[in-house]
Amino acid sequence: MAYAGQEHERLQASQGEEVVLETVDIVKRFGGIVALNKVNIKLRKGKITLLIGPNGSGKTTLVNVISGFIKPDEGKVIFKGREITHLPPHERVKMGLVRTFQIPRPFPNLTVLENVLAAAEGNPGENPYIAGIYKRAWIGYERKALERALSILDWVGLLAKWDDRAGDLSGGQLKLLEIARAIMKGADTIIMDEPAAGVNPRLVTELFQKIIKLAREQHVTFLIIEHRIGLVAKYMDYAYAMNMGEVIAEGKPDEVLNNPLVLESYLGG
Repeated sequence: MAYAGQEHERLQASQGEEVVLETVDIVKRFGGIVALNKVNIKLRKGKITLLIGPNGSGKTTLVNVISGFIKPDEGKVIFKGREITHLPPHERVKMGLVRTFQIPRPFPNLTVLENVLAAAEGNPGENPYIAGIYKRAWIGYERKALERALSILDWVGLLAKWDDRAGDLSGGQLKLLEIARAIMKGADTIIMDEPAAGVNPRLVTELFQKIIKLAREQHVTFLIIEHRIGLVAKYMDYAYAMNMGEVIAEGKPDEVLNNPLVLESYLGG
């Protein structure tokens, strides 16, 4: 199938944009139902990619394959030049590929800073047999972790809220806290499922301005699955539309949203 985004795809390739993640001819069947049929998408470093489609189009199945929660019947997932098709989710997280719900929900009674610190791993002070005995080993780690956590909160625009209870944050601020915790976990490629859900439309702009800043300045790569398309499309660098388990359009978001196949899919044609 030829779609509107192919020329844009070739242009991006000629400009040398680094492909961080790629799915190659992904097929997934559930009994006699083909949920994914030869699906190919690419995420480029520091770019924000939108994935849309009506209910049942295959978006969630594709994201489950990418994040490792289900195995494809055919095809490959390649991340940072390495095939990860059969790696479990936690191994993908270690490589920097994180779906935000993989980070436990914020602890409402802890502060924003404490929540970010809780996402860090490898504190030698937690080892009761060796490193926990030596204060020097874990004090140095905790100092670095604190500095990194504060830096990340600054990146996402929550530094002024560092001492607030997470339970007191707004919906948009909680989404930013999710991102901060993912980055603290080591993520450089983040999958977000409906980040605009439950966020006041006036605050969606603020949320996505922070996402854009992270993408441009920190080179964090985002895959955004969203139903509130009209609110978020203008913040995206690239878009894919799915229907009936296939990619039916890709390219610049406005081109994808106005593609006749995409319009027809949402109208149920």
